[in-house]
Amino acid sequence: GGDVDTTCCARTFFPWAYKTGVVVFEPFGGLGAGLEMVLRQGVRVSRYLYTDVSPTARSVIAYRLAALQQRYPQLLDAAAVQDALAGPQDVYQYTEDVIFSM
Repeated sequence: GGDVDTTCCARTFFPWAYKTGVVVFEPFGGLGAGLEMVLRQGVRVSRYLYTDVSPTARSVIAYRLAALQQRYPQLLDAAAVQDALAGPQDVYQYTEDVIFSM
């Protein structure tokens, strides 16, 4: 009948995500904990985008991306992270035009 779906995601989201992968955008990305959480849940990441103004955090995430690719090779391949740091590193520079051009 006319039941309203009150879950946080449509029931089709998770089966679809496990099958096709997701795009993960981490503003204020830090150590990439959001990416690791998605991978630990067994979800394939088709594209990863990261931003953080801290040069130290960006150095750490470069190492972490390589380590996570080794740990989850079926879920995170080189193509998914090749442009991870290519966008603006200051979230205030993200406009609709920047997002859709990525």
